[in-house]
Amino acid sequence: MHSYKYSLLGVVAAVAMSLTAIAPASAEPIASSNPSPNSITLSAEDKMEISDILTSYGVDEEKAQYLVSRYEHGYAWDSFTPGKQPIAATQRKTLYSVETVKTYEDG
Repeated sequence: MHSYKYSLLGVVAAVAMSLTAIAPASAEPIASSNPSPNSITLSAEDKMEISDILTSYGVDEEKAQYLVSRYEHGYAWDSFTPGKQPIAATQRKTLYSVETVKTYEDG
């Protein structure tokens, strides 16, 4: 596994705690004809793993695929964007801790 995969999956695991299934006000289409210079290529396995992590935190499948595509095209999620504030926050208990799940406008 490449080091970028470890860092990406680590980031996704951390960010997944910040996402829930509330739909955004508007979903911006991803312009594949105008890719970001930060674009990366994810394998189908990586995309599925990231999507699975997101859905395990309540993000619906369509929104998870949108966020994965957005990330792959080099665009930052709201939870990665300095100055972006969550629109909601909830807590959920796990076996060993209490997690705060923050919802951002993009999902």
